[in-house]
Amino acid sequence: MSHRGVRAAPDPALARLQEDILRWKKAGVVVERLAINQVPQRFMANPTVVELLTREGQEVLPVALLDGKVVCKGKYPTYDQVTREGM
Repeated sequence: MSHRGVRAAPDPALARLQEDILRWKKAGVVVERLAINQVPQRFMANPTVVELLTREGQEVLPVALLDGKVVCKGKYPTYDQVTREGM
């Protein structure tokens, strides 16, 4: 039996995040989603992220910032969570 073409189920939290990003963008919010393995220099250029990574390690990822303030760490933020923080 071949398993070629079989894919893992998508992460529902990641799918929700993608939907939320679209909602934020439609509301006029500038959203940047970065991957540390793709642009590590961007992470190292942010003192807040550097401090979190130094203190808590990569378990802090994913981390969400809103206007430089941490709104969520260790999981993807929800639309409601970001809205409450000041969107």
